[in-house]
Amino acid sequence: LRYVPKIEFKIDEDLEHQYKLIKIITEVHAY
Repeated sequence: LRYVPKIEFKIDEDLEHQYKLIKIITEVHAY
């Protein structure tokens, strides 16, 4: 049960990083 939250947390971090990268890319294309 302890491994599940860690895996979910890592996935959440990956999604946040991907969202930030997508946001940065969209901002660059906006300019």
